[in-house]
Amino acid sequence: MKNMILINMNYQQGVKFTLFPDNQPHVNVYGVIEGDEVKVVCSITESLKLVQLMEVANALDGLFAKKKVLVIPYLMGARSDRVMQDGDSVDLKVIADCINMCGFEKVYLFDVHSDVSLMLIKNSVNCSNAELVLSYNQPNSILICPDAGAVKKVDKYFKLNSNLVDVVYCNKVRGLSNGNITLKVLEPEKCKDRACVVIDDFNKVASL
Repeated sequence: MKNMILINMNYQQGVKFTLFPDNQPHVNVYGVIEGDEVKVVCSITESLKLVQLMEVANALDGLFAKKKVLVIPYLMGARSDRVMQDGDSVDLKVIADCINMCGFEKVYLFDVHSDVSLMLIKNSVNCSNAELVLSYNQPNSILICPDAGAVKKVDKYFKLNSNLVDVVYCNKVRGLSNGNITLKVLEPEKCKDRACVVIDDFNKVASL
């Protein structure tokens, strides 16, 4: 059985990036030969990363490698999964179409914002953040619930980790025209002199 060749775009492992003076991106994949099975890791944090991912897939096609696995720790546009106001682009659909063009056999996403990502991205699998939640070890902690989407997961987090003993909710308003966020923490007094943790759909458990 062949070893899986790893291309980690987050750390420029197995790939070299070039950005020409006119901002045209270019990639060069190395260490891969015809018939190799390849795993690519790419956090899509900006449009440049998305184009570079498509170029990596193109380079692998040119090398006649097998595009087995794509791992996306962060998926740009995951929240833009529907039309919010007339004339809006559905950004997730555009990004998903680009990912689908890459032709990977399996695409791993992490704690997706909604199931729309799984519906739009072919061969995709959602990886739960349960392991990260289980690893949180600060006792008597407050769970910060940042928005309405996170409310649905509160019960699950309490069942997974007994170190989480109470919850503080927030009101979040996102500007439809510019994406700016206004956040109000309700009952902030609960947080005084307590360990707090935010668990959201970024595949992160972040202590405050």
